[in-house]
Amino acid sequence: MISVYIKVDYCEVRDLKIGRIVMDIYVKIANESDFFIIKNFIPLFRHYIGEVYDELPNEYGVFAYDDSKTLQEMCDKRESWIKNPETKFPIIIYAFNRPVGYMFVSKVYSDVFEGNSYFLEALFLVKSVRRKGIGSLVVKQVFDKFKGKWELNTSASERNLETQSFWRKVLNEYRCGKYKEFAAKTEDGSEKIIFRFDSI
Repeated sequence: MISVYIKVDYCEVRDLKIGRIVMDIYVKIANESDFFIIKNFIPLFRHYIGEVYDELPNEYGVFAYDDSKTLQEMCDKRESWIKNPETKFPIIIYAFNRPVGYMFVSKVYSDVFEGNSYFLEALFLVKSVRRKGIGSLVVKQVFDKFKGKWELNTSASERNLETQSFWRKVLNEYRCGKYKEFAAKTEDGSEKIIFRFDSI
């Protein structure tokens, strides 16, 4: 699979123990040779999600959706993301010339997913680069790259107010307020705030 880079505008970032710098931010669709980078981030993401949902680890001490016995087993199950390059887009986020997070974007079909074309399944940035404008820049560029109808959701929990505010701010900037937001329960019974919008 050919590597695909999405160039993101330059951005000033401060206070990362290296003073004020101007840096280049970009994302890359992962392939078999570098998907391990995303696998390195997955345990951090799952621990973060565990805090948002006030979850306990499973019986083996792993913050996982299932009964994975090790972090390796949990991460290996995500390799399906590089087996279907037409519908699955595992994206590595880079800043400071190193990976700092990832996104999972999937292509969906109208008869299955209420007319939406793309679903953002995950967005994760390491804590040291949050609140720097990086996430906002990156997701807007990805929305532009994958034209169509989009859906994303996030927990409706009061523990998740920061993320809820992040998406409202991003979508107000990106679509000038032209997006739909509503609360609903997902198949697993969890309360979600769902956002739908067009990137056409």
